[in-house]
Amino acid sequence: MRIVAGTHGSRKLNTLDGDNTRPTGDKVRAAMFSRIGPFFGGGVFLDLFAGSGACGLEAISRGMDKSVFVEKNPKAQKIIQKNIELLDEKDKAQLIKGDAIKMFDSLQDTFDVIFLDPPYQFPGLETLIEHIVQSNKVTDQTDLIIETDSKTVLKDTYGSFERVQNKSYGLASLHYYRKN
Repeated sequence: MRIVAGTHGSRKLNTLDGDNTRPTGDKVRAAMFSRIGPFFGGGVFLDLFAGSGACGLEAISRGMDKSVFVEKNPKAQKIIQKNIELLDEKDKAQLIKGDAIKMFDSLQDTFDVIFLDPPYQFPGLETLIEHIVQSNKVTDQTDLIIETDSKTVLKDTYGSFERVQNKSYGLASLHYYRKN
């Protein structure tokens, strides 16, 4: 796994061994950032269920001022920390250790991009999406992106957020939402 573009383009990242996490692949990440960026003049990115931290670090590499990583798996937390140190981005990265659902309300920022990549078949996904879109962590300009398996069907609207695109990449699908 590597950073696709930006100041850290082509830099390799650490990943967890085994099947406990399913990192968003380079191709899917490249497509996602091409859709929403591809480069940024600042902003704050939220990487919920952060895994290796690749998406949040990609966001920093492409110009975000800050990425917040939320991860409950202690092994994944260590990998995220290693990747932050590898890219020397301690000043732009905040690692929150804990459950994404429980930690969301304690986050202090409002976010320009919120990326959710929960385990496939995550039972609380719909509830979490509803909670996020009704929170004070989103603005009229927030992009909400959800990665699921390609068989998962999500609603067209959540609160005032409307799906603007759904794209599948093999086993993965990206669902893009914006305020209507």
